[in-house]
Amino acid sequence: MREHKKNKSIGIIEIVKGHIGANKKEYITISIIFLVGIVLGVMLINQVSETNSKQIQDYLTQFIEALKTDYTIDQGIVLKNALVSNLIFALILWFMGSTVVGIPIVYGIVATRGLCIGYTISSIFASMELRKSTTF
Repeated sequence: MREHKKNKSIGIIEIVKGHIGANKKEYITISIIFLVGIVLGVMLINQVSETNSKQIQDYLTQFIEALKTDYTIDQGIVLKNALVSNLIFALILWFMGSTVVGIPIVYGIVATRGLCIGYTISSIFASMELRKSTTF
């Protein structure tokens, strides 16, 4: 029984490796587009005006302070919302990717997700750096 389960998991690993090997060009292309989105998000935060930078810093500070107090997060609702939104997103990607017309839209969605991640991480780091420089 245990050998059968081990052989089955090895089979799945081989299938995934074969799929990635057969579609290496597509995986590289989508990874590069995602990384370009991240880089654009990092560059975009450097172009933000001082007023917007202050608003971002205030929002992040307010959010962190709310988490430190009695603010409770219902993890079940957060999980449900995340699963629903990501399932809808995955279905849109699958549908768009299955049509020739939708492939550029998929690339745009992936680049936009990368841009959002790059912008968010950069704004958090910029906010933390501004907070350090103002407290000393």
